[in-house]
Amino acid sequence: MRFSSLQCKDVINVNDGSKLGYVNDVEMDDACLCITCLVICRSSLMDYIKFFHGNQEMVLSMSQVVSIGEDVILVNI
Repeated sequence: MRFSSLQCKDVINVNDGSKLGYVNDVEMDDACLCITCLVICRSSLMDYIKFFHGNQEMVLSMSQVVSIGEDVILVNI
């Protein structure tokens, strides 16, 4: 799977169905060349407010990922 295909996907919390945002970046383990964490850019209704509040990011471990589908990534938080 390419990183560009992960960037297009919304990240959804399976506990309450809320949209957390979208994948902004990944962290990789250099030894095994595998993804260890997803960096999620939180989305909001007024994205322009991010200019005043800074970039709101959340780091999720791959152990929190339940499923990666065609359109969404389901996570358990």
